[in-house]
Amino acid sequence: MIFELKRDEKLVRIIFYPYHYDKKRNKLKRGSFQPPYNRDEVSVQRLLIVDVNFCKKLGKEISIKSNKKRYIGLALVIVKSVLKAGAFVKASHSKNSLGHANIYYGYTIQRDEPIPVKMAVTINKIIDSCKFYLDPNPDVELWVGEKL
Repeated sequence: MIFELKRDEKLVRIIFYPYHYDKKRNKLKRGSFQPPYNRDEVSVQRLLIVDVNFCKKLGKEISIKSNKKRYIGLALVIVKSVLKAGAFVKASHSKNSLGHANIYYGYTIQRDEPIPVKMAVTINKIIDSCKFYLDPNPDVELWVGEKL
């Protein structure tokens, strides 16, 4: 198992609608990389360890468990871009994925509190540095979109 991440390593964030993506503007929302309340991290997958088909399958599985969000694609970001934005990344394999990692912000968002400006700026920098791949056919099993 590889625990140390390389600066040029590719990370994938699974994107769900409506929480992560604005269809009208055709762009990612801040929520795509913003941690849930009472946490300071978001989950990503390491393409060095898992492949794009694994990421899609995981996204579809999460969608099935939730009637509030629907898998629609993948966002690709490089570790050095996350670090440059002011966050950090740590490998943290889970029962669902040996390629799991977390992006940490160092601040836990509390319900009914505004997100700190510094954290919002960091998240926006990460979003600006990533590339979003809308899944052209989310209903099929394998990824048929552009190469990540």
